[in-house]
Amino acid sequence: MNSSTLGQLIHTYRKKCGKSIADLKKETNISEKVLRRLESDLTNQPKLETIEKVAKSLVIPFTEVVEKVVPIQKNQERVREILFRILPEASENLLSDIVHQYVTVGQDIKKGLIDVFNIAKETNSISSAEKLYSVLGKHAMSYQECGIMASCMFYEYMIARDRDISKSYYLGKRLIEVSNFLNDDQKIEAYYKVGVHALILKKPYESNEFLGKIVLDNTIKDTIFKEKAYHAFYNNLIDIGDIDRADKYLEEYALKYDKYESNYYKIDKAIIYARRNNIDKAITLLEKYLENYEFHHNTIVVINELMQLYIKSNRIHEARKMYCFEELVVKILERKNLKGPFNDLYYGLYLRIKGRVEFLLGEVKSSVKALLGSMRIFAKLGLRQEFLESMELLYKLNATQVTGLYTSGKSMIDIDSQLVISDLLNMVIQKGKRGL
Repeated sequence: MNSSTLGQLIHTYRKKCGKSIADLKKETNISEKVLRRLESDLTNQPKLETIEKVAKSLVIPFTEVVEKVVPIQKNQERVREILFRILPEASENLLSDIVHQYVTVGQDIKKGLIDVFNIAKETNSISSAEKLYSVLGKHAMSYQECGIMASCMFYEYMIARDRDISKSYYLGKRLIEVSNFLNDDQKIEAYYKVGVHALILKKPYESNEFLGKIVLDNTIKDTIFKEKAYHAFYNNLIDIGDIDRADKYLEEYALKYDKYESNYYKIDKAIIYARRNNIDKAITLLEKYLENYEFHHNTIVVINELMQLYIKSNRIHEARKMYCFEELVVKILERKNLKGPFNDLYYGLYLRIKGRVEFLLGEVKSSVKALLGSMRIFAKLGLRQEFLESMELLYKLNATQVTGLYTSGKSMIDIDSQLVISDLLNMVIQKGKRGL
């Protein structure tokens, strides 16, 4: 409703409800004098408890009440109380007004910004924290408090990244632009997280621009994120076909962090052998890993790599034997994953490879089912490139099915499958509209 003051808002809703001041007094147990002063805008510092009772009685949305109260509230503690109360339901615009009021009515702008930052860190609601970091970062920027601004952008990105990998990449790139204002630990983590984010989105060159800021700079101290950055960095080199450099950084990683006996080293060494076309040696190393596998997405990586190598060496039935690990894969997927979408990502790749295996064995329906499953996972994650690669494979196999000399000549993609593909394609397009 269009009411410019708190009093006008209360009056409008009271008339709408058909209630008198006496009725309101009876329902709220607030004196007529206080109610009349409130409605006449004669109360400069209305108490939150009083306003809430009136709003509840007149069924006024509390956000509308706060919009009128905050600009006239000069008591910082009361503004803080309002912020806590309204945080879960407030829009970013309303939060911005509240933060502005809290910061400006206090004695010290920077202290006010830090207070709000601590509120964001302490709130139990992730979505509320994300909103507050976003709003506070803009206010910190306007007051040229660059350290607070960068820290807000850091936490906002980390929350958004966990929530939706497909829509948050632009926040990561924005964070990198202000990384000089982060402390050393945050800066290293930011470059690592944004670098891996780019890796997941199949942007290997961009990924290594960020990861290289850590890996290639000897002045940056060793942390867990620098160690992880090495692993992602040389994996990007493998993906783009720069195998010699990948091997160089794999060996540097193993020496620097004593990883020669680690599964990461053994698996990645096998993959490098495979890329150098030493298929038998790669298969031997990967099969040895599966004799004593770990409960980790590394195991899905090994299964995927082995299946592809079996296909490449025309050992299709060996590839199919990898299905015996599906129960293990499901258990890995069911485990709560706090390290990004890797489990789902690698399972989507597994289903893509399985679709190829089933087609090569003549199991057309199973092939379509697996490939649609792969596309469904990538659409849900918003991984456009991976989705398109699974879709492209499905249509290529279908073309072979339709035109092949020894095939049925019938399309393997029926109407139902076409509708599923259309829905999934729309989903991945919608998810990718922002930030990629």
